[in-house]
Amino acid sequence: MLFLPKPMMNFLNTPLVNQSWVWLDHWSVVHLITGMIFSLIFWKLKKWYKWLIVFLLLAGYEFYEGRYWNIYFIPEKPLNVAWDLICGMCGFSLVCLIKKIFSKKEDKDEKLKI
Repeated sequence: MLFLPKPMMNFLNTPLVNQSWVWLDHWSVVHLITGMIFSLIFWKLKKWYKWLIVFLLLAGYEFYEGRYWNIYFIPEKPLNVAWDLICGMCGFSLVCLIKKIFSKKEDKDEKLKI
């Protein structure tokens, strides 16, 4: 369980972008990094379902967070939850893209050696 001091929670919950269609706060950066970490965890898995696994892990956390809003977490609007998922998947996608770029470069270098 995540217990943070009130000043840190206030900082993390401070909106960076609060529009009718987008909501980003400092937690969005945490979700981005979480997606990147999941990408590193599932690095070797080359199947398409790693995307589904990561999405379900991120959504599961959001469900857990929503289930215990009144106990441990500050209530979030559905828009904020959606953007948390988007940020997590963007972090995951970013590392997957970087991996793909470098693997293509390595493949190209291997072909040049032959």
